[in-house]
Amino acid sequence: MKDHVKMNTLKIASVPPTRNIIPVISRLLTVIAAGVLSGGFAMKASTASPSVVWFEPVTSEGRSWFKAFFLPGEKVAMRIRLLPSDGSDMEAGDAGPASFPTGSMQLEGKVFDFWSQVAGGVDIQPATQAGTHSNSPPEFQYEYVITPRVQKLGWFCIELTLRINGREVLLKRKPGVANSAENYDFLAFARLPEPRNLIGTEADMETPFGVMSALLPQPFCPISAQVEITRCSGASWAREIISWERANPSPGEFDWSRRKHEIEMLARLGINVSVLIQRAPLWTHPHAEGKPAFPEDLTVAYGFAREAAATFGPLVKAWETWNEPDIAHYTTETPDRYAAMTKALSLGFSAGAESIGAARPLVLLAAFARDPQVGGYASLLKANDIAPYLDAYNFHTYHPVVGGRFQQVVDTHLNAADMMGLSGRAIWLTETSLAYARNTVPKPMPALSAQLRQLCETYMTAIQQDIKPVFWFMIRPYISKYTPKPSQWGMVDSRLSPVPAYPAFAVMCKQLGAGRFLGSMTAGRDKQGSPENTGRCYIFDDGGDEVAVVLASQGEDVVTLPPVAPGSLAFDVMGNDIPLREQNGAVTVSTRGYMAYVRNPGWRGRPDFMPHGVLKPVAPGTSHSRVSMQRNIVLQPEYPRGMVETGGIVYENWDDLLANWAPRGYMFRTGENIPVTLNIYNFGSSASRGKVWFRPPAGFIASENTFEVEIPAGQKVAVPLSVKAARNSGDGYQVGKDITPGHYWIWQAEFDHLPVSPSVSRWTHKEN
Repeated sequence: MKDHVKMNTLKIASVPPTRNIIPVISRLLTVIAAGVLSGGFAMKASTASPSVVWFEPVTSEGRSWFKAFFLPGEKVAMRIRLLPSDGSDMEAGDAGPASFPTGSMQLEGKVFDFWSQVAGGVDIQPATQAGTHSNSPPEFQYEYVITPRVQKLGWFCIELTLRINGREVLLKRKPGVANSAENYDFLAFARLPEPRNLIGTEADMETPFGVMSALLPQPFCPISAQVEITRCSGASWAREIISWERANPSPGEFDWSRRKHEIEMLARLGINVSVLIQRAPLWTHPHAEGKPAFPEDLTVAYGFAREAAATFGPLVKAWETWNEPDIAHYTTETPDRYAAMTKALSLGFSAGAESIGAARPLVLLAAFARDPQVGGYASLLKANDIAPYLDAYNFHTYHPVVGGRFQQVVDTHLNAADMMGLSGRAIWLTETSLAYARNTVPKPMPALSAQLRQLCETYMTAIQQDIKPVFWFMIRPYISKYTPKPSQWGMVDSRLSPVPAYPAFAVMCKQLGAGRFLGSMTAGRDKQGSPENTGRCYIFDDGGDEVAVVLASQGEDVVTLPPVAPGSLAFDVMGNDIPLREQNGAVTVSTRGYMAYVRNPGWRGRPDFMPHGVLKPVAPGTSHSRVSMQRNIVLQPEYPRGMVETGGIVYENWDDLLANWAPRGYMFRTGENIPVTLNIYNFGSSASRGKVWFRPPAGFIASENTFEVEIPAGQKVAVPLSVKAARNSGDGYQVGKDITPGHYWIWQAEFDHLPVSPSVSRWTHKEN
């Protein structure tokens, strides 16, 4: 063993980097482990070195998952295992993959930061010498502890080189999931700032920084890991999902145990939780032929919401009334039926909170996946007067900010919110991001860099327009099963190694704190009539101090700012100190192509500061609910399911994404007799009496146009009717966003001398 006494000696070497994405030479630590690798294991005989060796991260000490993100004070150490193959060459009955040859092995490491600069040294030890133990069988115990010596915050990668008997062998990182798009061979980790202490406190609901946590047990990413990743991100909002069909598998049966425990884990950390409900159980819509649909009886929807709000109480701050109802992946129902269900859910959430003496939670519009006016969807929701039941508009977009399309999407949704009567309420963006891979395997560093730029631009573009909170999709690894080629999202990958957007998000939450947007300032100055060092400055109150987020113009780095107060500090996108350089009565700061933060107490005193007209949020369930309206009565006409628009309807595809659109209405044949059951629900605590009338389009004749009815508290009345279709096709159906084509069936009511929210559906002609 003489030859191996200096096993951990640091050596300086000049070795060409193994990956062309980081062309830097750094310090190398050599570990010679010939004696360790040559003895004691029953292995297949081998005389030649493999041409490729794979490495995989393995679980950290005391954890069931691989930890590659670290807070201040935590020891930065990771463990990997070498594999002579990826296992694909194993035959039935093999104990393990092909073995390493006998002889000496050298494992060398180099550490780089996000900008490909040398970040420090690295220590590499065999796991047995580092005092760690493995439960793996002997064939797999080629394990090493990697300990980078890095003091800065941020994202880092370690490039590893392996030599066997002096011959360099290609070392490849084994992906955690077979269908992932992870095609990089470095070992990534992050050093994060300490999150602001929210534990045991009420998180500020106005803070804009959210992530989609969507806790879900995964073999490679257990719930404990997902909660820790969320906590360390510093996010003040987490978006969760409750599957209706799992929580309510049969009438009157509820099982909240797993989801309540997981949501409690987040809430105990001081994180606000918003919950999306989706996938109603089959027993609630027996006539939908197994397709995704809403409950046929609104009493079921009301009861589910009431039970949910009473069970979770203040743990859940906001409830989303379905997910992306405008596409058929989540429902094959029409806008009028979504509107009716949402009214029942909203009333149920209020009743459930009241039953336990809790504050009423926020109730959100189900997020639009695409253009809200395709097929007139948003206009139909307006016609159904859904606004009095909602506290916020809600949408999703994955458009890149660069190029202007993101802002076009935002403008479209802001206009839709205004049109629907929701402009006085909050606008939420509950899914947004840029995938690491989408139907292709990308070049790693350009994809990671684009993802980071998208994070910076998205949050600033949204927040300055009062769109908040904003939820990044998503924090855990998500690999789509709906695309034929790799599509992957997440702030960590399938090995739980972070992507650069993760520490950048944590720094944003740390630097901006409460995230109260105050206004903006111009950046840059004219040099002989031309702009120089231009960019944008967004000024925030972090809960006590003024902080400017500085973004350089696309393709630029340095931004010129007005003079700052003595002692002002600047930080890069990864949270490290950067200099403020004085130059000709101004200061410059390098953003390095992303965000920089400048903490200066005098931003609002600048003459070019443009204060933001902050939108005052509407108190939930109060000022936006009309006093002169009977909200407890909900109308839901029941039409034959066979008359719902089906297949072959091609709407304009506004955002360049494939979309299987949900139907927008119903179709009739000339002169046919259409059976209708008008369900009138009373979700109030006392009986209600009123009048209902039908406003058919020209040429349509109802068996009864007006009638009076009394409904006991908590009951419904079903009124059977029929409608004779027009004898001419009228306008027929036209492709596009215009809501005008078609015939509109309008059911109106007045109960207890107060108007009731109407039910409006669109009908178009179908050839006989």
